[in-house]
Amino acid sequence: MSDDADLAQSHMENEDMLRRKYGKKPVLEAEATGECLNCYEPLGFGLRWCNPDCQTDWQKRRGN
Repeated sequence: MSDDADLAQSHMENEDMLRRKYGKKPVLEAEATGECLNCYEPLGFGLRWCNPDCQTDWQKRRGN
């Protein structure tokens, strides 16, 4: 039979596992604005660059 300390320990372990699995999402280096962050070409929802070359150029200029 589990005592209060065992139940608390189990609860903390479950919370820790859930925090690692569903914790904070990584912070994006830049938010989508509706246009390419490099050449300002209009884009669809949630996109930040129109192609990989623009992303690379943007990152180089920012020093990433």
